[in-house]
Amino acid sequence: MASAASDVQELSPILIKSACYCLNQHSSFPFTNLFVGDETLYLKSDVDHQLLIHLVFQTYVRLHAISIIAPGDDSAPTGIKLFTNLSSPGFSDAEDLEPAQILNVGPDDFLPGNKIGVKIVKFQQVNSLSIFIEENNGEEFSVL
Repeated sequence: MASAASDVQELSPILIKSACYCLNQHSSFPFTNLFVGDETLYLKSDVDHQLLIHLVFQTYVRLHAISIIAPGDDSAPTGIKLFTNLSSPGFSDAEDLEPAQILNVGPDDFLPGNKIGVKIVKFQQVNSLSIFIEENNGEEFSVL
C-alpha cells in the first residue's frame, strides 16, 4: 500500500515489471503469482527458506503499510527485512546492509486484508522496495 494515509492505493499497477525480480524463487511458483489476484497461486522458495523480492516503482511512493498473505503453517515468514532504494540487491546485500525496518511477524499478520505497518519516516521517498524473507517457522521452504 502507498501514498498518504488518506490516499491509500494498490502499488502493483505502478511497478516496472521488467525491473522487478525475486531471488531463490521456485520456477513453478514465481513471484509474479503474487500480483495475479488468485490466492491459489503463490510464491515458493527453491533451495532453502530465504527469498529476496525486489520491486521497482515508476515513481516515488510513500509507504505506510504492506500486505502479505502466507499460509498458516511453518512455511510462513517470521523474519522480514525491508530495504529501500537499493539498486539490484543480492542476498549478500540483504545480509550485510542495515535495513530500513525489520518486521517480526506472526500468523495474524498474513491474513487477507491485514496490513503490516511500517515506520513512515523511513518510507517517504521509495523508488524500490526489497523484501528479504530471512526466516520462517522452520520449514525447508517459504511460501507467500
